[in-house]
Amino acid sequence: MRCRLPSVAVVMVTAMMAVATAQEKNDKGGNMKNYYYEKEKTSIFAMEYVPIGHLRTDPVVTQTCLSDHVHTFYGPPKLHPSVTYEDLRSSDETFHRTSGNLLENQSLYWHPSFYRVEEGGSKTLVEPDWVTVYYAYEQGGTQSFPEGFRMLTHPASGLDLTCYKYTSEGNGKTVYDNKESNQQKDSMKEGYQGGSCQEMAASIVFPTCWDGTTLGTEGDPVSHMSYGIGLEGGNLESFGYSNVVCPESHPIKLPQILLFLRFADYEGSRYILSNGDGSDWHADYIMGWEESFLQGILDGCGVQKDIPCGGTRLRNIFGTASGEPH
Repeated sequence: MRCRLPSVAVVMVTAMMAVATAQEKNDKGGNMKNYYYEKEKTSIFAMEYVPIGHLRTDPVVTQTCLSDHVHTFYGPPKLHPSVTYEDLRSSDETFHRTSGNLLENQSLYWHPSFYRVEEGGSKTLVEPDWVTVYYAYEQGGTQSFPEGFRMLTHPASGLDLTCYKYTSEGNGKTVYDNKESNQQKDSMKEGYQGGSCQEMAASIVFPTCWDGTTLGTEGDPVSHMSYGIGLEGGNLESFGYSNVVCPESHPIKLPQILLFLRFADYEGSRYILSNGDGSDWHADYIMGWEESFLQGILDGCGVQKDIPCGGTRLRNIFGTASGEPH
């Protein structure tokens, strides 16, 4: 069967027009400076992942066709376009329920794949060495993702790549001592190429305000979610604030997800995305938690930088950095 795919850009433009209209109506030009946002009261837990696969599928955009570009996935080995919440929760073999280190989280995450451009012009797929997935929330004031929930985000900030260099302190702790940001907001058609560093990181932040009714199905995985007022950039700096003010159209706070991709020992090679354009940097999510388990974390688990309270560590995934976003 031949499929005519809606591009991610078309899906995003159609849905974001509705969100932008709602935000303009509710905010009247407000920005973060008009609100008292802080990070000290935010609870955060973290999970480590390695890729589970790279495929031309995008189950949030189309459930019947292939995608027009390759994505890199993290989570359960269930990458078919028609994958459902029930599929993600149905794995029998414990160790293979997810490519992450937390057994209870069988959610699926993905983004356009990275490629290294070789001297002759050929392209080689590059996997992140590992990815940290952070959840930020206000304890006792955040609702779990509902079963069947899915979303796609396309932050206005575009692709943000940062190079880090590390030093070891006397106590053995590894910290970064220098970073060099290269924000690819407009285009990556020529590729990103920077100086060598111990870790090149790419990040993307999902919105946290929900309309309370729709799950991101029925061909619209975007407009049911909104960033907090003044935090619409979706960049690393916008992650982890408390007291977030949501638009009236999207009044319910869900956990805020940050994907933090880590490429160790970057040597300065030229990198491009599978969709060839950094302005179309995006990521997708399908909820795979037991809803009551996640709600218990959000209600009763305080600040952590590791797997959450009551979680089962499935495996150890180690990297070169301290494990925190910088």
